[in-house]
Amino acid sequence: MFWKRKKDQAKRVPVEEQLRALAECGLELRDDDACRRTVEEWQPEDLESPPYDLILTFLGDPYDGDDGREHPISPGIWHLDTECICGPEDYVEAMQRFVTLTRGDLSLDDITAHFDDEAWVEFTLAGEKHHWDFEVSDDWIDTSIIDRFEDLLAKSGSNRRYCVQPGGQDMLLICPTREQFDRLTQLTAAKFKQLGPAW
Repeated sequence: MFWKRKKDQAKRVPVEEQLRALAECGLELRDDDACRRTVEEWQPEDLESPPYDLILTFLGDPYDGDDGREHPISPGIWHLDTECICGPEDYVEAMQRFVTLTRGDLSLDDITAHFDDEAWVEFTLAGEKHHWDFEVSDDWIDTSIIDRFEDLLAKSGSNRRYCVQPGGQDMLLICPTREQFDRLTQLTAAKFKQLGPAW
């Protein structure tokens, strides 16, 4: 029993150490407020063993800022619940999250959306207007949006790739460089699938 306790303790990695290591993978906290909420809202033992798995999901969630708006805890990862579209503003928000993940490699202007019996988004990229039609299925997001963004990113010449870890109704999305992806793979057992062309 003593051996088992020592083994379990060896697996524990302090939250602060995990956050430092994940920041090197491009998954840094948005600000000090997000850091404070990490400490306040979770028991350390929940995040420390096994390390790097549950904390990824947490980093991908939003928090309510003091300004009354939701902000991503980390701009580098998104915990996407695919049952998330109740109106056009939700598609606009999803578009903005995909852009944020690229850390400036994609920049879209004039994003507008429609959601009723039909769904679509329009935006401008590098002066060119785009129109994407989406399928409507209750409040589920059309997941073809992921491949469409990967196509935009690949055409931009970015050295980043969208990567996804499916989890049923929800998924984790990141958009790292090759070096960040390799580092993250060394840290965590989470299996992210790279989308688009190989590095």
